[in-house]
Amino acid sequence: MPVKIVFDIGGTNTRVASVVNGKLERILKVPTLPDPGRGLAAFVENIKEVSQGEEVEIIIGGIAGIVNEKGVVRHSPNLEEWEGCDLAPFLKANVCENVTIQNDAALAALGESHYGSGRGHKIVAYLGVGTGVGGARVVDGTIDSTTWGFEPGHQILNWEGKKSLEQLVGGRSLQLKYKKDPHEIEQSVYRELTPVLTTGIYNCILLWSPEVVVIGGSLMNEENGFSIDNITSSLMDMPRIFPSLPEIRNSYLGDEAGLWGACALTQNR
Repeated sequence: MPVKIVFDIGGTNTRVASVVNGKLERILKVPTLPDPGRGLAAFVENIKEVSQGEEVEIIIGGIAGIVNEKGVVRHSPNLEEWEGCDLAPFLKANVCENVTIQNDAALAALGESHYGSGRGHKIVAYLGVGTGVGGARVVDGTIDSTTWGFEPGHQILNWEGKKSLEQLVGGRSLQLKYKKDPHEIEQSVYRELTPVLTTGIYNCILLWSPEVVVIGGSLMNEENGFSIDNITSSLMDMPRIFPSLPEIRNSYLGDEAGLWGACALTQNR
């Protein structure tokens, strides 16, 4: 029986799964290889493992970066060696012809809109805070149409130093600054950085006018990361341009949000 495959290639980990009756099955998680040649070869083997030898009829997935209409990775700050990678053409030549590639955060936003914390809302804003900072807006259950997608993590928050939100709070930047794994950094650092992240979220609210903001990613946790309660409290100190702020919610789908977003795109395909 033909199999539908979904995937999420992030800056740190890659996840691959099959879709059976509209649900994820056989989820495989492996480290993302920095070298695209080795990474693509391993990816094909991952697909074979998940499909269990069955014919693959469709592949839909996301990667951390900007992808053009042909499925070529044009820019990826956290996977620099993958820039220029012909991801969709490679998969079409080696697995199956029916391939769709999206930005990973856009698929995570779609997943939360259909199956997670944004379900039932017309306009959903999503931000993922992990190795980098990504995000997207979903309107009426569809990723909002843009030319290149969304890059809220690259909004400039420090004009003099041209520092972006991602450079200030993203996991890779924190690792370089503190010389340790982001999950080993003291909680006091995340409390001090909360107003910075909150400013980025506030800017997205002003630009996207969402009904709900969903925040996910590996650095959203109460023990060694950002706290949703602290973010909500910090937002209350921002200028009140709108009569009320949207609800701020933790991701419901967690690390699997991107897979669920790809799963949503497999329906009726």
